[in-house]
Amino acid sequence: MLQQVRLKNADSSFFTEAWQLYEQAFPFDERRSLACHKLAMEQEENFVCLSLYSCNRFVGILFYWLLSECVFVEHLAVVESARGRGFGKSALKIVLQYGKPIILEIEPPTDAVSTKRLRFYESSGYVLLPHDHYQLPYQRGGKKLQLLLLSFPCPESDACLELFEKEYAERVMHYCEQ
Repeated sequence: MLQQVRLKNADSSFFTEAWQLYEQAFPFDERRSLACHKLAMEQEENFVCLSLYSCNRFVGILFYWLLSECVFVEHLAVVESARGRGFGKSALKIVLQYGKPIILEIEPPTDAVSTKRLRFYESSGYVLLPHDHYQLPYQRGGKKLQLLLLSFPCPESDACLELFEKEYAERVMHYCEQ
């Protein structure tokens, strides 16, 4: 069973291992600076940062935003030694509690790792959306990236995706060094 600890500031004893995994699992262009991340955790009640455990052992992180029409899963990572044991799928079930469509972004499948990631999400019921999406730079000097959006279930209208993109730019990216 997966246990979760919500991180609301960097003073938590659980934060250090979560931050280390975050820095290892995501490239520079896809993660916040520590200062911006701390600010988002402390100021945004709708930014949920979870440190995940199984049998009192750290197994991963799940960071997501509660937006008006959807839940945006911003970062999900499982420690390498715990992969393949269902922790990623269990983590994705956490966000189902809100009863809203779930949206996440991934890199286009260009190699074995990114192809495996797409297959993981598709096997979890997520569908690829035919929608152009660009991730704005998280850090000064970072690049704008064209990413793919996936959703569970499919959004009911284009208006949902338009609202997502608006909130993404205004709220999520507000806590980035642009």
